[in-house]
Amino acid sequence: MAVNMSFSIQATTAHELASGIRELAAIIGAAKTDIADDVKAAEPAPQSESKVEPEPEPQPETQSETKPKAEPTASIEAVRLKLAELVQSGKQAEVKQLLESFGAAKLSDVPPERYGELLAKAGEIG
Repeated sequence: MAVNMSFSIQATTAHELASGIRELAAIIGAAKTDIADDVKAAEPAPQSESKVEPEPEPQPETQSETKPKAEPTASIEAVRLKLAELVQSGKQAEVKQLLESFGAAKLSDVPPERYGELLAKAGEIG
């Protein structure tokens, strides 16, 4: 399978060109990470020897166990777009700090249920 892509960065100054290149690099890096994650998820899990383990005894439920898993409130695409806009506007350091505040080095490390919160915080930056 062959894929052809072309990109155009329209800039009138060196600063605009550098910002465009940084944005493109951020988008490509995020896409590369997502593709690698998709490939890993698609690979079959290694088969281990079949061992019968006794079922653990049921434990009394705590409040944290009864809390349903939160659904994503924003899409990864929306968050990626906002972060790319911030990087393009020269706020790469702020984006990095924001991701680190979520315990992540890259967007794909952020749990989907926290996308809404991340998008809101990104909106506060700019």
